[in-house]
Amino acid sequence: MFFYASKIFYFFVAPSHFLILCGLAGLLARWAGWKRIGGVLVVTSICGMAIVAFSPISLLVALPLEERFQAPDPMPDTVDGIVVLGGSVNTRISSYRDRMTLVESAERIADTAALARLYPDARIVFSGGSASIIHKSVTEASVARRYLESFGIDPARLVIEDKARNTWENAILSKDLAKPTEGQTWILVTSAFHMPRSVGVFRRAGWPGIVPFPVDYRVGGPPDTRRMRTNAGLSVKLIDLVVKEWIGLAVYRLTGRSSALFPGP
Repeated sequence: MFFYASKIFYFFVAPSHFLILCGLAGLLARWAGWKRIGGVLVVTSICGMAIVAFSPISLLVALPLEERFQAPDPMPDTVDGIVVLGGSVNTRISSYRDRMTLVESAERIADTAALARLYPDARIVFSGGSASIIHKSVTEASVARRYLESFGIDPARLVIEDKARNTWENAILSKDLAKPTEGQTWILVTSAFHMPRSVGVFRRAGWPGIVPFPVDYRVGGPPDTRRMRTNAGLSVKLIDLVVKEWIGLAVYRLTGRSSALFPGP
């Protein structure tokens, strides 16, 4: 129930969806004779979308998430396992084309392959089912297995979790399969903007020895937040992603799925 409720809720509160719905509501209000209210809603929609598209607001909202955790320096001498969260594969297209199709978060799986070579004795846990409530397709984990094996990684090292649909399920289901123990070191790989919520969830799930390894950065650094944006599509996509993370942090804390409101090192 939590999974479906979160999907439906975010459909309406995603900034791009909210602004579009606001504009449509304004047009409907004007058609119904409420011209003043309708005008306010339409102007709010247009101005809001322009601000999101061309101002650095999406970068300002993303930066605190991405700066919260840094990759370890130096890297650990020994690592027992590497757990990577799904989100790097387009399962619908991969299923239709019968080949792996990566999305913008492809660094999650690409960096996992590099870490697997760096730590040849570490187990590799890939957690990712199908997060779609409309399209039924292959699971992300099943596609990722083939990709990782194509890099020459021994299949015996792979632990494939293909049921998880959100971050909480990533943590509890992969933990049940991997059975990490106290004293072990596990590298957690996910997008930098997603790392705070992921760390909070893995801590709450009782996964020991987690070492964050953020990848897939969307902001170059603080100087980026002082520049106007020139790609409206990327700006709108980013604001939707990071607002989802901030909402997720609050909801996960309120529902007991995270160890803190804004987990830190």
